This record gives sequence, C-alpha cells and structure tokens, in this order.
Amino acid sequence: MGHDSRYKKHCARLAFNREYKVDLSYTLEVSAMGLNSESNAHHYTVKDLFSMGKALCKELHRFFKISFNDNIDGDENTES
Repeated sequence: MGHDSRYKKHCARLAFNREYKVDLSYTLEVSAMGLNSESNAHHYTVKDLFSMGKALCKELHRFFKISFNDNIDGDENTES
C-alpha cells in the first residue's frame, strides 16, 4: 500500500501504541518461502520457523539486556 499515512495510522502496532502508550512496539511478518544457502527458493519448514523464533528471542533478550542495563528480570532490589 506504499507510504500512505492514512492507511498506516490504523495498523495494529500504531493503534496499540496510541491506546496503551507502549514505546517499543514492532511488527513481525513471516513468509512461507525464502532462499537457502545456494540461493534457491525454499519453503520454510516448522523446524526453520522454530529456529528463526529461537534466534529472534535470543536477540530480543540481548536487546533488553543492553537497553535496561542487565536488569531484565525485573529485580528492583538494587543496593544504593
């Protein structure tokens, strides 16, 4: 649909941000096909999708660990 801001203002990510004031909100899209290491068309398998999900979770963990100074477990009991 291009870059039509009238369309984008109704997307779920932006609506969620407006409603709940969530700063870190992203859209994740998944395809059924991609390229394998030989640059040939490849239908993703369940194993492929789990592998991508695992990699995504690891990177999200790394992002939040860096962003919130290693305090990702909600431990508010830091000594002064």
